[in-house]
Amino acid sequence: MEKNKRGINWEYFNETKSPFVEIFSMHGLSLEEINSFKMLHDMGTLSGDGTATYGWSKGYKFGIIGSTDHHAGYPGSYGSGLIGVIAKNKKKSTLWSSLKNKNVYAVSGDKIELFFTINNKIMGTEIKKQNLNNISIYAKSLNEISHGILFKNDKKFDLFTPDNKKNKNSGSLNFEWGWGDKNKVFNWNIEIKFIKTTILEYQTCFKGIPKLSPNDSKIRKINNIALPNNLIKYRNKLVIKSKTIGNTTLKDDNTQSVKLRIRFQKNSYIVLKINKKSYRIFLEDIINEGSKTIFTDKWLSQLFKVGPFSYDHLNFLKYRKDKIKMKNNDRYRVEIIQKNNHRAWSSPIWIKN
Repeated sequence: MEKNKRGINWEYFNETKSPFVEIFSMHGLSLEEINSFKMLHDMGTLSGDGTATYGWSKGYKFGIIGSTDHHAGYPGSYGSGLIGVIAKNKKKSTLWSSLKNKNVYAVSGDKIELFFTINNKIMGTEIKKQNLNNISIYAKSLNEISHGILFKNDKKFDLFTPDNKKNKNSGSLNFEWGWGDKNKVFNWNIEIKFIKTTILEYQTCFKGIPKLSPNDSKIRKINNIALPNNLIKYRNKLVIKSKTIGNTTLKDDNTQSVKLRIRFQKNSYIVLKINKKSYRIFLEDIINEGSKTIFTDKWLSQLFKVGPFSYDHLNFLKYRKDKIKMKNNDRYRVEIIQKNNHRAWSSPIWIKN
């Protein structure tokens, strides 16, 4: 780091010691200078030469990751960045090999699966070009995907959207809870039972309070209680214990959530219990009318939200382009954008001499 400047000093960058760099965390995004995730820490914002695209333009070869950097002591806090790793298995040696080989990507929060190859070589690699080359991209999420962008040398090369055969009996459903009094800790005991419905997979989206100082009194009350969000899955039921406070400002999201992929049928419904109060919600109503919200007490009390729902065919995309002519030193990468603005950013694939 240079004196009185935030960000990387490329003069001291070593590709061997740093095969990848962090571009996203709770601080913001440093992929490129103009982006949707502004840095607000008192250290200031980034400069143009402190971005990943600047480093690539200078010939450095490195992968990119997200990594939470959550100052309130909540590892993996949802919405603050995660690492995606392309690996054959979950053995420590295999994962380390993938990290060292730059077979990594960054996500902002939602666990978007992203697979990107050129001539069957995965992201993070250097390849020799062929006379005609092929690019393949696959992305999958538990949220609706808006579109993907293929970049060539950091300029938009192609844009693609989901174009899949419609599926009418499976999709993803979101549950979210929080809001209410920002000065009060609220304890949630939640039970979600699915009737005539099969749970195919689920993802927790638990987060810590988005504060930069670990000494904040509210953080001591919540974040230091050995991860105060807990979920147990049974065959057709989720049991959740959680703690929330209201949103401190209009830019601080203190809600918690879980996302599920489900298979359902006509007249499928949910029996929802929140702190001993019961509700019955038909999936058909969520699909046709949109999300439902439930106040735990009176107006402006804590809130539970069921939805939105998105069909499977909207939650993944495939892209293939063949017979592409490439030049030495070209660099390709991919960005996936969801409708909720969560994103995935691939490491590049380089065309070497």
